[in-house]
Amino acid sequence: MAKKQLVRTLGLPQILILGIGGTMGAGVFVLTGYAAGMVGPALILAFLVAGLLEFFTALDYAELASSYPIAGGGYAYVSQAKEGFLPFSVGWVSWFGAMFYCALCAVGFTLSLRIFLPGLPVSATAMGIVVLFTIINLRGSEEAGRTQVILAGILLASLVGYIVLGLVLPGGFTWARFFGEGGFFIHDGVLNNAVKIFQTIGLIHVLYVGFEVVGTAAEEVKNPGRNIPIAIVTTLCVCMVVYCALALVSLGVVSAETLKNSSAPLAEVASRFLGRVGAPLMGLAGLVATLSSLNTAMISSTRIALALSRDGYLPSFLSRIHPRLKTPLPAILLSGGMIAACAATGREVFLSYIANFGYLYLLVFANLALIWLRRKFPEQQRPFKVPFYPAFPLIAAGTCVLMGAFIEPGDLALGGGLLVLGLIVYQLRRPVSRAVEVAAQTVEAARHEILVPVANPLTAESLIRMAVILGQAREESTLAALSVVKVPEATPLGLAQDILDRQENGRKALLKRVARYAHERGVPVRTLLRAVRGISSGILGVAEARAAWG
Repeated sequence: MAKKQLVRTLGLPQILILGIGGTMGAGVFVLTGYAAGMVGPALILAFLVAGLLEFFTALDYAELASSYPIAGGGYAYVSQAKEGFLPFSVGWVSWFGAMFYCALCAVGFTLSLRIFLPGLPVSATAMGIVVLFTIINLRGSEEAGRTQVILAGILLASLVGYIVLGLVLPGGFTWARFFGEGGFFIHDGVLNNAVKIFQTIGLIHVLYVGFEVVGTAAEEVKNPGRNIPIAIVTTLCVCMVVYCALALVSLGVVSAETLKNSSAPLAEVASRFLGRVGAPLMGLAGLVATLSSLNTAMISSTRIALALSRDGYLPSFLSRIHPRLKTPLPAILLSGGMIAACAATGREVFLSYIANFGYLYLLVFANLALIWLRRKFPEQQRPFKVPFYPAFPLIAAGTCVLMGAFIEPGDLALGGGLLVLGLIVYQLRRPVSRAVEVAAQTVEAARHEILVPVANPLTAESLIRMAVILGQAREESTLAALSVVKVPEATPLGLAQDILDRQENGRKALLKRVARYAHERGVPVRTLLRAVRGISSGILGVAEARAAWG
């Protein structure tokens, strides 16, 4: 049976703003200050180099997503190329990474909102935000895309306004303040500056990986061969320009040391050239950025769950598409519930560990998947092809490994634990799936089963004959021939049932006779011999138990 596909409802403007909103998230409002304290004005160079390094991965995603426009993003490409635990591990880790990042955004939104509403409960508010965006995603990709357009539009306008006003208003940017700490490079020696810049790149590279959501939602993109490469490359270019401009303005208004020690660096800068309204305005922009990241992360997590289900790694019901809403409703509900549970912890550091590990693990193997797929499917139509193959994919994978060298030990430890948990799930999935399938078949059979109580040999034949006629008239029907034996109150039912099962008796002979009659006429039948306290209550009890299963 063909897999039911999602509906292609997202055009180029929507997928472009989805990529920009997913990439230019809340991180820039926090990491800019800390990164500025590490390298000073050379932060511009760090943003530029980080963007160029991510450009290799962006080109790989442009080819992969346009050639294989299916839900799941990086996991989907690895599963097309390889089998076994590797693709499962990529999907498993990236699914949890996206969910934990979504929960992180919900917690971050709540913590930022407490600036305006100090008494706000963190866990309850974060869960409420997750529920709201789960409902938005349930309403369809158009609704989620429309929400993303609004959020990302407000965010982009805020950051552009910050840059322009910071350059032109009194109290804004000056070259004297930009170079006020001794020049473009603030450390002694070329090697020392180079090391600090690469450490900074290791910190800020996460500000570029959001374009992955374009590949994750590729199954819902119109004209994917054209629109996906344009959206991915444009997203990266826009973000590079905005980030470099943000660094220029921020360091031209406030010193690197001040930015490093500020919990809201962009708000600190805005207050210098916008006065008292500057900090609240950038605070609101930060809230919008958090919601934008939350929305795109939720889209990613649900589409990865859908892809894992289609490939048999998660229960099959998660791949169902709602006929009216055209959304993977079970996958959205499951992911939304797990995200809400994670958000309820309110532990933003713990959530960030899994999110960071998940994205890097995904990107390493997604880049390698391009090489594997080129070799496995050389005849595959590729609307966009990465230049200088295989050098670019190898550079992209190597860059991700290099970034992994700067991962905190906590990230690696929790990521390793997640992989071990995934291995356990992978090993158990087949026996569990078989048990679920057998139970489902039993339930389905019970729905079409005709219960025939037989006791008297004189009437049993006429009853089974009538049941056979009904079974032949109804497709997929089976018979259940039931005989009940009344036992005294003093006799335990379990003991009486054991005796009935082990001994030959007239009831068993009668059941065999009616079963043979049904089999000869092509109607499936099973026999039941039950010990009961009362004849009528025993028959009703068996019937009610079957009805409950059905």
